[in-house]
This record gives sequence, structure tokens and C-alpha cells, in this order.
Amino acid sequence: MTIWRFELRQSFLSSLIWTVIVTGLALLFMGIYPTYQAGADEFLQVLQAYPKELLSAFNINPETIFSYLGFYAFVLPFVFIAGSIYATNLGISIMGREKNMQTSEFLLSKPISRTSVWFQKSAAIKTLLLGHNIVFIAAMVSLTVYFDSSQLNEPTFWLMTFALLILEFFFSSLGMLIAVVLKKLKSISSIAVGVALSFYVIFLLQALLENEELKFLTPFAYVDPQAIVETQRYDGIFIGFAIALSLISCGISYLLYTKQDVR
Repeated sequence: MTIWRFELRQSFLSSLIWTVIVTGLALLFMGIYPTYQAGADEFLQVLQAYPKELLSAFNINPETIFSYLGFYAFVLPFVFIAGSIYATNLGISIMGREKNMQTSEFLLSKPISRTSVWFQKSAAIKTLLLGHNIVFIAAMVSLTVYFDSSQLNEPTFWLMTFALLILEFFFSSLGMLIAVVLKKLKSISSIAVGVALSFYVIFLLQALLENEELKFLTPFAYVDPQAIVETQRYDGIFIGFAIALSLISCGISYLLYTKQDVR
């Protein structure tokens, strides 16, 4: 597990920074909930002036947004964007580290199989994501206890909170695939931002157009917080689709990593 430990050490600081960013963003937005709730009447009048499609695109439901879970559903998409950028960046940077640093030949000349290298790198990615999400979940639970501990009894709270993990696993798997497909990795951060925002734009278009087919093209729709609030469950088809795409991305990444020529 030498490579696994090496990758954890190399990516620990950046993962810690991203954990602070993602968790801090959620805490910052949720921290204004009491103020938002206190001015509910004024905010409601403002919201009623906007088209329903526009409100839907930004995960705003006037009927639920002034409740704790409704406001949480409004905040989470911003958290999801940051988390998706982090997960994509993590997948690309770890799986493509040697390609980016042009040291692939040195690593693969060691007495260790490419299969072992891939699995150890993959394990490092998932380990860091789990640690990242444990901190996020602990922070959200603590904040909810402070505001209204009864919300912890609501399955909807847990479904929305664990949605970040599902989304980040998808984007990290996609990042792993991107790392082995691209010949050069000049700007990993730019790629990660571009990937995450592209999928989010599709999510916004889907909401504006109310096109159900477009939901399959964006993972943000698979764990849409507003839909979770309304149905109090995950959509089994979309979750299954997300898992399948994640596994396919990992599978293709593995095949290419173990077969491609050293660059």
C-alpha cells in the first residue's frame, strides 16, 4: 500500500482546504437561515415576482424554502458545485499525477503491476472523499442540532446530506477517466471547473425547459435536493444510473491505465 499512502500524503493538504471550502460554504449559507426565516413575508413577495421556471432552476420552492429542510435544499446546489469541482480535481490529479509530472516511466519501471498502481490510487481517492464527507456530515449534524435537532429525525435531511457523497463519487470516477484519456494535463483545475460547471448548466437548462430527458445528462439531477424534499426519497432509476456510470468510468479508466503506452 505504498502508493496509497504516498497519494494520501500528497493530496491531504489540498483535500483539507477543499473540505474547509465545501463545509464552510454550507455553514455560511445555513447560518443566515434565522434571518431569512424572520423576513419570510418580505422574501415571499419578492419570490412571487419571478417566473416559476426560474425559481425551479435555482432550487427555490416558495412553499418549502422557509422551512429548515427547504432552505437546506436551496443551499445544497452551491455546495454540490464546489464538491464536484473538488472530486473531479482529485480524480484527475491522483490518477494523472505521473502523466502531469512526466514520471510515468519511472513509476511503472518499479516491481509493481499497473493493476496494483491503479487500485491503490483509486483507493486513495475514495479514502480522501470519505474523510471529506465525514467532516461535512458532522458539521451539518452539529448545525442542525443547534438550529432544530428534531430535523435529524427526518429521512429527508439524511438523504440530502449523503447526496454529496454520491455526487462526488461520480465526479471522482469521471476525473479518473479523464486523467487516462487526455494525452496532456496542463491545467487540472481548469478542467475540473469546466466539467462541473458544464453539468450544472445542463441542470439549469433542464429545470428551465422542464425537460425530463435532460435529467439523464447531468448528475446534479440525480440527487436534486428539491426533488428529495418533495418525494422524501431518492429516485431509484437516477441513483442506479449514477452508480452504473461511475462503475463504467472506473472500468474504462482501469482498462486504459493498464494497457496504454507510457507517455
